[in-house]
Formats: sequence, structure tokens, C-alpha cells
Amino acid sequence: MKKIVTAAVLLSAASLSFAAAPSLVSANNSGAYFGIGAGFGGMNTPKLSSADKALGNGSYSEHLRGFAARPYAGYLWANNNWRYGVEAGYLYYPENKYTWDAGTNKSTLKYNGYAIDLLGVGKYVFDNGFNVFAKAGAAYTYQKTKFTNNMGTALGSFSKSETKVLPELAGGVGYDFNQNFGMDVTLAHLFGNNPKNLSKATQKSDLTRVADVNTIMLGFTYHFA
Repeated sequence: MKKIVTAAVLLSAASLSFAAAPSLVSANNSGAYFGIGAGFGGMNTPKLSSADKALGNGSYSEHLRGFAARPYAGYLWANNNWRYGVEAGYLYYPENKYTWDAGTNKSTLKYNGYAIDLLGVGKYVFDNGFNVFAKAGAAYTYQKTKFTNNMGTALGSFSKSETKVLPELAGGVGYDFNQNFGMDVTLAHLFGNNPKNLSKATQKSDLTRVADVNTIMLGFTYHFA
């Protein structure tokens, strides 16, 4: 995550340094738009602790985060170099999976989910085509927890789905090639309540909390000029 934040900071600094350069494009880029972002991210379920690894008395593995994507659409109003608007999107992120394999007694703990968000957008467009932006709003978030328990721990096997509306913040830098096409890098965070480690869970609700979600994506946008 530190590498992701560092990359976002460097991109922000680069866009600001170009802001004083001669004008390259004269992009209005207000009105309706749609696009898609792709990158890396997922739910912030915990890494296996030493106590978690010892539960299965055998081999173990974990797969946390991976490919993430978000198609989106919105509308922007222009006021000089400022843009204001609203945006809606669907956030896809991968399954988080933990496995304990002690021969014939294989146990798994899986988390699946998605989010549908609605965000307010504020953007400042420099005369050379670069821009910086921030987004804030809420995300309807779905999460399914499935535990197949063959380890004899206190919590038996179960499957449970939860939904929650989570606050969301995002920000990033972009570049408009012309009136229609642009690209950007966006760092986003959904504010959830992360599940506990399995070894610390005393009830099912400890495992089924709707987790934070972090993503970083490269996006491509088409503006209807």
C-alpha cells in the first residue's frame, strides 16, 4: 500500500509541475462522460497471524487482493478551470481466500463482494490539459462470507451475506488529450469495519463485518463534447 500511495504522490507532483507549461490543448470537457478504470485492490481482510496458521495443523495459504475494475458514468459542469459534477460506478474486486489443508480435512474462508457508488466530483483543469480531482460520496457494498470449517474450531461452517452503505473518498491526477478523450490515475478508499482474524473470532459477526476496500486504477474516459 505504501508503494501505491508513493506512486499517487509522484503523479500529483508531476501534474503540478506541468501546470505552468505552455497550453497544449483547450479542453472544455464538461457535460456527460463515461469510462472504465482497471488496476489493483480489494477488501482489507486481515493477513494470517501465527495463531491463524496453526489452526489447521497443516499447510495454509492466503490470497488477498488482485485485479480490480470500475466502469463509471457522470456529468460535469464547467466554471472557468473548475469542473463540478456527479458520478456513478460499479466497483469489482477479487475474492479474498484463506485455505488450511491438513490432508483430507481442508478448510476455507472466502470473502466476495462488490460496490455500487454515487460520488460528487470536483476537478481543476490546467491549461495544458493536466488536471487534479477529488471525489466523495457513498457506496452500497455487498459482501459474502463463506466458511467451510473442518478444523474443529468453535465456529462451525456457515455462509452469510451482508450489505452496508460505506463512505467513499477518492482522488487523483489526469490528462485530457483533447475535447473527448482523457486518462487518469485514481486512488480510492471505502471506509468499512474490517473482520477479525479467525483465531480471535468468538462469534460469526466477528468474521462477517463489511471490510474496507482500497483500489488504485488507471482510467480512460470519453467526454461527449
